[in-house]
Amino acid sequence: MKEKRTRTSAKAGLPPGSLVHIGRSIQSQSTIEIVRYNTEQFEHHTYKAAADFPSLPQDDCVKWIHVHGVQDTELIRFIGDSFKIHPLALEDIMNTEHRPKIEDYDQNLFFTFRLLTIDPQSALHQEQISIVLTQNSVISFSEDSGDFFNPVREQIKQSKGKIRTRGADYLCYALIDYAIDQYFHVVETIEDQIATLEENLFKNTEDNLLSLVRDQQRTIVAALRATTAFKESLSRIIYEESPLIEKTTLRFYGDILDHLVSIHDSLENSRENNASLREVYASQLSLRMTQTMQILTIISTLFIPLTFIAGIYGMNFEYMPELKTKYGYLIVWIVMLAVAGSLLWFFHKKKWI
Repeated sequence: MKEKRTRTSAKAGLPPGSLVHIGRSIQSQSTIEIVRYNTEQFEHHTYKAAADFPSLPQDDCVKWIHVHGVQDTELIRFIGDSFKIHPLALEDIMNTEHRPKIEDYDQNLFFTFRLLTIDPQSALHQEQISIVLTQNSVISFSEDSGDFFNPVREQIKQSKGKIRTRGADYLCYALIDYAIDQYFHVVETIEDQIATLEENLFKNTEDNLLSLVRDQQRTIVAALRATTAFKESLSRIIYEESPLIEKTTLRFYGDILDHLVSIHDSLENSRENNASLREVYASQLSLRMTQTMQILTIISTLFIPLTFIAGIYGMNFEYMPELKTKYGYLIVWIVMLAVAGSLLWFFHKKKWI
């Protein structure tokens, strides 16, 4: 059954900033999680509706608001109004097919990128993650309802590392870094799959190998598309030094950039290796076809003189001296076997067989 989707054309004719969900139709209710913390305290609450959303106190706590699901237009508008998120950013949050990018909207930084995961069957799954960084808050949005960032939340709760002693800019880094780390698993799985395909290629154990190579190519291209755009945007933000990111934290964003460069290079190598597999596969197909044609040609060549001899003695003329010979049948067989043997010896001498 084909997955139900809302296409970008649904926004045709609407003014900029109009909130229309674009992408997969996900049948689940949106929820909101709020985490407040500083070095001394930690709070975590979950809400099912915008009406339940509390008024957050203006204190020194870092506030992390995570929204599961972006199909609820009213909820997204409410969150946007509450945290003064730019309407164009809200529009991009609800467009889950948007290309990865980073935008500076003065009062906040907007990040949108792809979360990439891969299953044991090497099928690539993509989910859009959007993050808005303000002076003392991080508002994140996930396309699905899954609790992907729970390890980061547990890290905050258990006060592991530096996260409880730093500001919202470091929390934003931690979320992006955790998501980008999943790319390494995708890259490793792709590399392992290509190695398996290469092994099967030379063993001739895969009947549908070309189809598998093409599927692998689509996976690599999708991963590259997600990586390249976000890498370029992150490089620009680091170079411009946004006031929302402290200089001491900026080096951590540089570490994410290094990871993206490494991932991008690995994916490019995988794409080249995958292209080489297709070339080798095509060469092997051509070689097998040539070998088959060679065998068929040899068989045809062997039967040409034999057919000629059989054709002569198959003529219905009354006066053919050889037809009266007592050992004529045996002699014809000896001649034909001798001719076939001579041809086979000749082919072997020429190394054609």
